[in-house]
Amino acid sequence: MAVFRNIFSNINFVHVPKTYDKLSTKRLLTMSWLEGEPILNFKKSPKETRNTLAANMYKAWYKPFFEFGVLHGDPHLGNYSVQKKDLSINIYDFGCMRIFNGNFIQGVIDLYFALQEKDNSKAVHAYEQWGFTDITKEKLKVLNKWAGFLYSPLMEDKIQKIQESDSGIYGAQIASEVHQELKKLGGVKPPKEFVFMDRAAVGLGSVFMHLKAEVNWYRIFHELIEDFNSEKLMKNQQKALNLANLSI
Repeated sequence: MAVFRNIFSNINFVHVPKTYDKLSTKRLLTMSWLEGEPILNFKKSPKETRNTLAANMYKAWYKPFFEFGVLHGDPHLGNYSVQKKDLSINIYDFGCMRIFNGNFIQGVIDLYFALQEKDNSKAVHAYEQWGFTDITKEKLKVLNKWAGFLYSPLMEDKIQKIQESDSGIYGAQIASEVHQELKKLGGVKPPKEFVFMDRAAVGLGSVFMHLKAEVNWYRIFHELIEDFNSEKLMKNQQKALNLANLSI
């Protein structure tokens, strides 16, 4: 909680509770109250409202990831709420948090451009930065099927839904196909970091489908990564952890 509060200290569209140390113990966490409404309360709001909420949610999850190498891995509907006055996001429950090194984040960005450029050698390098090993041509093809699904909303500079269908069935079908095809090839052992990132991406995608949001995901993503520097990220990360009295 302290890490995320430091990350968002100068950001007005995300709020993180404060901790009351004198009222907390190892078994009890006492925090400040944040007033907000469930995001599903906004499903029938005007399109502009739903789109703003979706953009704020995307930035709330991925600004820490691309600037600090920190990810809230559980965008469960109960782990955030919305302040109606300005559509800012309250984030709760940081039990599923992951800290990433700069190379992993670089791999996420490299894979994006590998898919854009249809560059298989760059894609293999990106997966290796994630921690995957023994990437054969066959396994690469299957992994790229899943990556293509996750990255698809970011590929074109246009306003669009997170996926064409408002149902999660298509994503489930892709996941099932990928699982079956990898199983035939002997399987792969996904790095723990990948599991966290994948879980967050799928969870957020579900939120955006509920909102039926139409956003230029390409531009938001490029804004987040345009100044990316692995060394700078590690410095930002260490500063945020130090301020929270944490270490890795």
